[in-house]
Amino acid sequence: MQIKDYYSILGVSKTAASDEIKKAFRDKAKAYHPDVCKRPDAHQRFVEIAEAYEVLKDPDARKSYDSLFNQAAKTTNHTHTGRDARDRAYQDFERTQQRAKDKAENYAKMDLEDLITRILGFTYELGRIALVGERDKPEITFGGYIRLGLFGLLITVCIVLLFTGIGTIPGIVIARAAYLGMKKDGKFIGIVPFLVSTLITDAVFAAILVSVTYSLFH
Repeated sequence: MQIKDYYSILGVSKTAASDEIKKAFRDKAKAYHPDVCKRPDAHQRFVEIAEAYEVLKDPDARKSYDSLFNQAAKTTNHTHTGRDARDRAYQDFERTQQRAKDKAENYAKMDLEDLITRILGFTYELGRIALVGERDKPEITFGGYIRLGLFGLLITVCIVLLFTGIGTIPGIVIARAAYLGMKKDGKFIGIVPFLVSTLITDAVFAAILVSVTYSLFH
């Protein structure tokens, strides 16, 4: 049985989290799936990538693979004949590897769009990013939340002006402010943090406005 370096095939570290493994497979699927890659070895390359993903995405299969791979790395000219071939761990992993290959072949027959949507849950990922931002987004500090709130306050003011019939300019400002407000260091931070900060800032601003107005007329 051949012990492939699945981590190198996917281009991830041996400590990669499941999200990193899925993202690596998604990126490589977009590059090597037979629908888009016209290289003569595209099918073979894609199947190898999908096989690696199938093994590494499963915690039990990954644990078995890591153990066998480490054993092979420590042994010079390691072969799987004689006693090794009868070893239960190798036999179990051979079955795991074959199942991974079979699934990989099925992935190669699927449309790339179906693969990304149905297998990799890309639709779910897009929804999650829209709500709470990208997984590798920078941490939002207290000052960052204040910044978000100020952008949100600007949007609120522009919306009020827009409904007074002033015209297109507030709409442009709204779009620009929303775009700037929901990005930090080039990463999308999500709608939820933006909305929460906006609501809090609007509430504080309204309280201040009421307080000032009350002071002026009483």
